[in-house]
Amino acid sequence: MPGKVNKSSRAFRISKQHLDRDLKNIEFNLKRELAGIEMGVNRGVEIAALKLLNRALELTPIDTGALRASGFIEGLSAAANPAKPDGINPFMMVGFDRNNEAPHAVFVHERVDQNHKSPTQAKFLTTAINEMMPQLVAIIKKHAGIKKGGRTSRRGKVR
Repeated sequence: MPGKVNKSSRAFRISKQHLDRDLKNIEFNLKRELAGIEMGVNRGVEIAALKLLNRALELTPIDTGALRASGFIEGLSAAANPAKPDGINPFMMVGFDRNNEAPHAVFVHERVDQNHKSPTQAKFLTTAINEMMPQLVAIIKKHAGIKKGGRTSRRGKVR
């Protein structure tokens, strides 16, 4: 009878074995691809955070130098992001005055009525973020291997 498959036939067993093997290969390749993208995103976030801090430092007012010296980048732990408990956490914190070495940081950042020598200014971190957002996103996409349109450019040997 056409369309009917004898599940005990040798051909069916071989087809199922091939299908199982092919599905395992697909799963393996997908996991490898995702791990590569994840590592690329992590690296891209680190690079973007460094570029952001550097731009913010260019805009940071100088009096004693303590405020500029207090700039930092810090990776957030997996505990800070319970959605990613596996320890891979593409989140970085960029800021000033982490250890109270520049307690005036918030005051200098927020006081827009104060005059600063150009190119320094109030809102130095906010301005850097607003200026650089498209560039920061592009850096992360590049390192993740994501091309325009959302497809990855990662090429690996497919098993």
